[in-house]
Amino acid sequence: MSDFQAYPAWRYHATRPAVIVADDVEDAALGEGWFDSPTKVHEAPVATPVPVTEPPVATQLPADEPPGLEVEEEPRPKPKPPARRPHRATAKPSRADADVSVADGRG
Repeated sequence: MSDFQAYPAWRYHATRPAVIVADDVEDAALGEGWFDSPTKVHEAPVATPVPVTEPPVATQLPADEPPGLEVEEEPRPKPKPPARRPHRATAKPSRADADVSVADGRG
């Protein structure tokens, strides 16, 4: 017959990646929520999350502030567009370029 070998073994968790444990010490060190089959992970009861309650919102102004004074944010200035360089074909030649073109016979 076949001999059953308990370790190394895969362990599965609902929210963590599967791991291989080498012995019962590593198996116990994993803690709760680990199973020996992925099917058991899906069959395990799921704890219901505790609802998060929002703190109450203050609807009244403090007594030391007169009504009607709201703090308004200043509008942010629009960012300047990046500086654009003219296209080489439409750029006016500089004085140095004009002198070279005349000397070369291009102008």
